[in-house]
Amino acid sequence: MTNRITKLKNALGIGARANRYRIYVTFPTGLDVGTTGLSETCDILCKSCDGFPEVGADSSQVYTQGRSYFVPKQKENGGEFKATFYNSEDYNLKRAFVAWVKAIDHPVSNTTTGSPPDVCVTLKVAQLDSAENETVVGCFYEAFVTNVAGQTFDGSSAADVEEFEVTWRYSYFLFGEDSENMRPNQFNPATKNPVAYNN
Repeated sequence: MTNRITKLKNALGIGARANRYRIYVTFPTGLDVGTTGLSETCDILCKSCDGFPEVGADSSQVYTQGRSYFVPKQKENGGEFKATFYNSEDYNLKRAFVAWVKAIDHPVSNTTTGSPPDVCVTLKVAQLDSAENETVVGCFYEAFVTNVAGQTFDGSSAADVEEFEVTWRYSYFLFGEDSENMRPNQFNPATKNPVAYNN
């Protein structure tokens, strides 16, 4: 038993920790936010955020000649990503997220974005080891802000720092950096597959 515990310790090391992470938020270009270094500010002021979502493939059942088969297909893996930030006294970070929402849908001027790519970004979250090195990275693609939480004012909470939650909607999630995810497909598409031509 002692030998197995030793092997477990050697295999696990100190273990991955959920409190060691880094978030990269890229703001759309052209936002009137009046400040710089927002991506770094996001990482510093981020109290918590969603981790990596479930990943996998889906299947379809097909029938032929009295038998059924399951074939792989693309799985819907879009969803919501949420992060909680501390609110700075100058409101710079929250102001930037509000500007993002206004760029999508401005309730006063009654204008909406006519170009979705202009308000969509790639969010990146990395888990860190004990030396602050990135061990695994996940990317949330085509993400845009859907909600910036409101504030509640309370005179009895003088020592508490305000927090606010931001919600994004994203189209799909992949493990790995952009350069890894954007490389050419390593599998033959059906149009170049001899089996597809012969059937």
